[in-house]
Amino acid sequence: MAGRVAQAGLLSRAYDIDPARTAPFGEAAANSAAEVFEAGTVVLLSLPGAAQVESVLTAMPAHGGRNGTAAITVVDTTTRSPQQARDLARLVTAAGHHYLDAPVSGGALAAEQGTLRVMIGGDDTALAGARQALEAISGGNHVHVGPVGAGSACKLMNNILYAANLVTVGEAIYVAQAHGVAPTAFLDALNGASGRSVASELVYPRFVLSGGYDSRFAIGLIRRDVELAISSLPAGCRAPVLELLRTVWAQSAAFIADGDDTTHIFEALPAIADAHGPEAHR
Repeated sequence: MAGRVAQAGLLSRAYDIDPARTAPFGEAAANSAAEVFEAGTVVLLSLPGAAQVESVLTAMPAHGGRNGTAAITVVDTTTRSPQQARDLARLVTAAGHHYLDAPVSGGALAAEQGTLRVMIGGDDTALAGARQALEAISGGNHVHVGPVGAGSACKLMNNILYAANLVTVGEAIYVAQAHGVAPTAFLDALNGASGRSVASELVYPRFVLSGGYDSRFAIGLIRRDVELAISSLPAGCRAPVLELLRTVWAQSAAFIADGDDTTHIFEALPAIADAHGPEAHR
């Protein structure tokens, strides 16, 4: 994303705790988060979770950026719960700045191409101030879905569906194989029919059946998203299918480390099925 912002001529400073990640930006590479906040009126964040965002926000100046002369718009693309987004927004607005709850979807490839889908929660003032940066990372592929928290809600439900599709497509491949249908033939049939998804059209052909298992989305992150989605369900909201999905992804931890690629779930599905025992198949 920083690369797309740089190509658009909008990058003043870039910071990461790993200096190697920002070295390609030359003089724009910052030595601290504070330098980023002091350098511009729009700050784009992409971090592992809400705790890291809150830590970074301690470097945010109070009541105006650019040494106190202008308010900053924080565009937070981190995945977290709707309530966490609202809590972070309060920290930012209390300091006199603007906050956009703006998680993204599309993975590393879309980030490199500048075609991420951005799901935005926030007010119109914050959105107007960040429009150029949003265009740079999404190519216009962004949608304003409501107030702060709405972006996070949409992102979690999106990731839940992705997690479900990875599991169901994988199981369908195994069942089709048991019927004598080759995986490639099955996907060719599926992807012209109503059951297709990004998992069947892109992920399984490119990253699983190829043997690469290199979609660049760590499985620990999708486990995090499933847990966040379940733990942040509104009062009185029941989601039995999501609960079942949570069980499957939690059980995958016995076979796949958090740092491994999400696509390894396909390899783990037979072992997860066996873990349920014969009662699960009656």
